Amino acid sequence: MKGFSRSEFIFKDGEPHLLEINTVPGMTKESILPQQAAVAGISLSDLFESAIEEALRIKL
Repeated sequence: MKGFSRSEFIFKDGEPHLLEINTVPGMTKESILPQQAAVAGISLSDLFESAIEEALRIKL
């Protein structure tokens, strides 16, 4: 996995089990990724700039 994603897990008997990986996570103010960026001191414009730069570096 490259770029931004959201991974969902459940815990059963104390052990994590992967449910899904969403490669297009929400980007509204209520979504988790922008909230995490804010806590880390990263603006949305810096977050998007980073995503674009990373996408341009990826060779197919």
